[in-house]
Amino acid sequence: MRRIILLFIVCLSLTTVTAQPGTLPELGDPPVAALITISNPDSNGIVTITGEAGATLPNGGVAIRNLYTEQTVYVATNFQGSFTARIYGPGNTPFWISPTRLLTFAEDQGIPGSLPGGPGTIKFGSFDQPPIETATAPITQLEIDGEVDDWLTYSNTLVVNSGAQQTVYALRNRASLYIALGSDALDQPFAQVEVTAVLDGVTYLLAFDPTQARAVPVQRGVDGATEVGTIAVGAARAAFLELRIPLDFAGGANTLTLQQLRLLDANGGQLRAFPVQISVRQFDEVDGIFRADSRLRVDGQTFNVAGPLGAGASFWSAQGRFTSTRLREPGEQWPLELDVTLNFPNVLPLPAPGVRYVGRLSLQPVAAEIDGDIRLISDLHSNNGWSSALTPSGLPIDNLRTTISVSETSVPPAAVIRGDDQLRFPLDFAPDLPEDLPPGLYVPILEGFVQFPDGRRVSWAESDLFGAGPGISRVPLTRLPLVLNVGEVEPVRLLWTLFWDHPSDGSRGVLSDTDQAVASLSNRVQFTHPTHILPPLDAETGTPITYPLEPYLINVMPNAYDSSTAPLIPFLFPGGRLTITVTRPDGSVDDLGDQPVLQNQLSTVAADERAIFGAQTPVDTYRLTTLNPLLAAYPLDQYGEYAIDLTGRLEDRSGNIYEGGGTYRVLVAELLDVLPAVLPGTPFVVGDAFNPAVQILPGVPAQVEVDVRVFPLRSGPVIERQFNGAASRNGYFHPGTDAARFIFRTPGEYIVDYEVRFNSPDGRLWAASLRTAGVIADDDRPDLVVHGERGLRLDDPDAAPFRPAWFDLGRYAAALGIPEIAETPVILNTPYHSGDVIWVEDGPLRGVGAALTGQDLDGAYADWLLTADPAYVSPLAAPLAVPLAEPIERLAALDTLPLAVINASAEPDAALPLLTDDAINEGYFYVSAVRPDVSVRQFVAGGYNGGLPLAWDSDDPLLGQIGAGLDGNRPGDYIFMFGGAVLRNTELRLRDSAIYAALAVTVPEPERGSPALSRVYPPLSAASGSGDSGPLLTVNNEPVDLFFHPTGVRPGAILRVGDALAISGQVGPPLPAAVTITITPPGQPPRVITGRANAVGHYFDAAQTVEVDTVGLWTVDVEVAYAGSTAAGIVDSPAPTGGVLGGGPFVFYVLPVDSGVLLWDAERRDTTIQAVRNQEFEFVVPADWTSVRAHYTLSTPSYLIEQGTLPITGNRFEYIYNPAEHGAAFPNIEFAGIAQESGEAVADTRLLTFVVIGLDANGRTQTLSRTFTIRHDRQISLD
Repeated sequence: MRRIILLFIVCLSLTTVTAQPGTLPELGDPPVAALITISNPDSNGIVTITGEAGATLPNGGVAIRNLYTEQTVYVATNFQGSFTARIYGPGNTPFWISPTRLLTFAEDQGIPGSLPGGPGTIKFGSFDQPPIETATAPITQLEIDGEVDDWLTYSNTLVVNSGAQQTVYALRNRASLYIALGSDALDQPFAQVEVTAVLDGVTYLLAFDPTQARAVPVQRGVDGATEVGTIAVGAARAAFLELRIPLDFAGGANTLTLQQLRLLDANGGQLRAFPVQISVRQFDEVDGIFRADSRLRVDGQTFNVAGPLGAGASFWSAQGRFTSTRLREPGEQWPLELDVTLNFPNVLPLPAPGVRYVGRLSLQPVAAEIDGDIRLISDLHSNNGWSSALTPSGLPIDNLRTTISVSETSVPPAAVIRGDDQLRFPLDFAPDLPEDLPPGLYVPILEGFVQFPDGRRVSWAESDLFGAGPGISRVPLTRLPLVLNVGEVEPVRLLWTLFWDHPSDGSRGVLSDTDQAVASLSNRVQFTHPTHILPPLDAETGTPITYPLEPYLINVMPNAYDSSTAPLIPFLFPGGRLTITVTRPDGSVDDLGDQPVLQNQLSTVAADERAIFGAQTPVDTYRLTTLNPLLAAYPLDQYGEYAIDLTGRLEDRSGNIYEGGGTYRVLVAELLDVLPAVLPGTPFVVGDAFNPAVQILPGVPAQVEVDVRVFPLRSGPVIERQFNGAASRNGYFHPGTDAARFIFRTPGEYIVDYEVRFNSPDGRLWAASLRTAGVIADDDRPDLVVHGERGLRLDDPDAAPFRPAWFDLGRYAAALGIPEIAETPVILNTPYHSGDVIWVEDGPLRGVGAALTGQDLDGAYADWLLTADPAYVSPLAAPLAVPLAEPIERLAALDTLPLAVINASAEPDAALPLLTDDAINEGYFYVSAVRPDVSVRQFVAGGYNGGLPLAWDSDDPLLGQIGAGLDGNRPGDYIFMFGGAVLRNTELRLRDSAIYAALAVTVPEPERGSPALSRVYPPLSAASGSGDSGPLLTVNNEPVDLFFHPTGVRPGAILRVGDALAISGQVGPPLPAAVTITITPPGQPPRVITGRANAVGHYFDAAQTVEVDTVGLWTVDVEVAYAGSTAAGIVDSPAPTGGVLGGGPFVFYVLPVDSGVLLWDAERRDTTIQAVRNQEFEFVVPADWTSVRAHYTLSTPSYLIEQGTLPITGNRFEYIYNPAEHGAAFPNIEFAGIAQESGEAVADTRLLTFVVIGLDANGRTQTLSRTFTIRHDRQISLD
């Protein structure tokens, strides 16, 4: 288990400052790029990277990664912060340089993706270096292509000239024998050519089919009795038969006589002989890549690029040439030449000659013209944290691919040159760019494949032909260090984000007012809040928190914990400028001037980015920095809204100009927590009512705004409803019975925004902001049914030949032949059937993949997919960027059709749609996996192969949300997995939506050697006869199979006379259960309400909302029962039942509007406590009161912990808050190991309510109350 909160606070409080003259960098400073030099490479491409004194942290370490090859070295820094490292990386290679306080432990080295330590910086080698000369002698200027024009440059190589009957050219260099044979006999059928040569007096012969790329045996002796090995002969046939014969078998022979050539039939019989008997002239040259008709050899611009081989066993490299990065219009040709070298250990056999080497060239859009404007475009490894494709409501649609494939080439076997530990060959492209390619900026992407004789392809990065390395990025990508400008567009506006590394209760980052109209941020843990709220002071120390005002460019890097690659855009540094002015809440303006951008920086000060952000959300984000403390560490020390006006310009190495910025708004306030009466992401059915109630923690009389917007699926304007008003003194808000009725009357999508503000008497502003979103389905039978996925998500999809909907992980893994499943990282898919339950073990080795699929009941959608994209393959059971070879027919049969934004064009050169507005099929799915007070995952996805990790593990810190927990989800935590799908297809005239829900429960991590506990079962499995999954939960040592989570009025809530009582909640597992609610006011008969939850377990009957009118304790008893069908069968009678977790009937309190307040020490209204120690709460009631009763309720948002009456001694009563006892009874409540941790995210939030009712001296009923909100080590009571 990790300890995350301390690191989180360090990240918030330590920001980048410049190493001033005479000072050394400190923790939180990035390496100073100006003090780091990269030497010219040696003949092997090795460079020396030198950090001068003051370059980075002294007496620590530096991790340096080649972002092309993914090779990483670790070196120490001395007392002055200088260092020296040697690593492969010629020319323009990008290096990520990350400082650490100590040398990294061995087990943390070599891990792909995120580097330890930080902040780091990326520095490129020289773009002006000439290509390194690896050859030890000139390269032979012959291209094996069957033509002999290039032979004319070599004198005395025409060894036989008999016209049409026989013309023979021959020469040798240090490594090979070259032959060109011309004869009219070549026009006749023949099976083999035989070559006989004498080397240092020994005769060798070889016979082979020159049309087949196969290993050729070499025979020694006149009779060919002894085979001395095999070689790979390069052969090509055109006007001549041209051969390159490696002479490895001869061991560096001094003399070579070409005896004869023969053409043979299939039986080895001679068809024609060509005697030569000539000593072949030797040239002091070596084999190499040569193009006889290269258009770029002289005038082309050059670059270097490289990538991993064999999962990191080795690497490939290439020297490239191109004409220009400026293309005036689409449709132009853009030639590209690459001289490729594949390096592999010489202990491995050479790949078989039958293997072909394939290159694919694609364009990754940076920005493109959309509706007359140049718009930024998201794509693989530039889409992690934002999207340019938006839903009608403006939410980002994640995981889309917009890469445009423009050319593919296969290397002729004759062009492959084999050495002891290398393969070299040319990759040449001359694509005509698509005519419909929008003007814009594009980065070329290179993919390399090994193609086997059976047609199977494996990427160079993964192929085991080159060995088996320790592992590389989950989604490797090779970007060329160029940015093509098609259509002469400039300047291009980039998406600049502020405060990205400073999450606000699960929300992350702020866009400018201008950019919010064209793009949206997505951290995938929680939908971005309408208002970004940052605290001014550290809650524990009271010291000001400083924040960087420098922009993050979240599209430049993969931002992935398990993947790294070169930056999307190679910017020119130093270069560019930033202009910033800050308008403070009091109206004063702070002009920070015009500052030069000196370099980039990425990642935070945390040794491991997972500690702050988790392993599946954006990390290591690229930021511009001026290295100026004025901008890198700015204090936001006034409560209220700041307006930050930021503008700037940048230039890249290709000469393109970029702009960014605008007005950014951030609210500085203390954080309130909002518990809405509708769980975030709840799916609705047409006819459902919306409960606008809110509980605010800590309880304060805040102003509340609830804004509901519905975006109809089929047609019509946006439907909007606002609820405004003031919460009660204890934080309960409901707009009242007259104003509250809102019914969802049309299918579509919805967004609900919550805004809460409160000014406390001590001058502090308190605030909360929350956005929730989901899907509304038609109440009629839909054509679309939403499912999750079956089985597991494995790195190797072939390892799961069968994928059941229900399984026990231990038995399933045994059936798949997966050993040591307890030690193996496993991602369980979202349960296939809505209503199902998934139990997930605690710890970082277990997680849940969140992706939904569709079942087409009508068949039209499946038919359209077959017609529109017959080559579609499913990536659903593999990591999301790795496809499974499952065609649409198979997916349709499995009822797991993709819900994706799909281009219907089958034309190979068609440019893909760049935004959903251009797509014929616009499909996407919503995911909201939420605990009662914390969001685990929230996003909208429109594709499965965009490279994003749409999953979470059980140790995810959940972006430090209030109450998230030190180690994320703990045993006993339950997660409602809400989902929905939207599908629009213009060709089918189809518009449909559907909803989904499942339940996830965290279970203990098994002891070593014990069976795995993770499993997926149907709900109420024992009652439906589908096996016994065990209890859903165990609470207070009692098994629970069904429960009701109250959301409208919660245990311990305080309402005021006249407030609206609106009971709502969620059934777990999410089933359309029967709900019976018994409400007992003080001194009155019970009132019974009956109803049924909707299809996914949400219950609310707006017609039953009433005003409370009686002071005292109200009791609510909820029973849910389910007797109906599940995906596994019919639930047997008697129907399983359940209630509220933790205590059965619960109490809430109704007090007069003018109720008094229990007195409390003013110094302890907002104070730091020792979180794991008992806390004593002691109160005094008026001495003249009689018949006094003191009541209390302790709860978390998930559980009722305890409630009861406290004894009165004299006019005093006390309560001992015992966190150890609570942690023992409710294992999801953090206790062990948190004593030294601080921060509001460390443990579940507790709400402690005290209510005193008695008679005053005049016999009138009086009431006093106080509520406490306990956020781990912060105790707040603002009554």
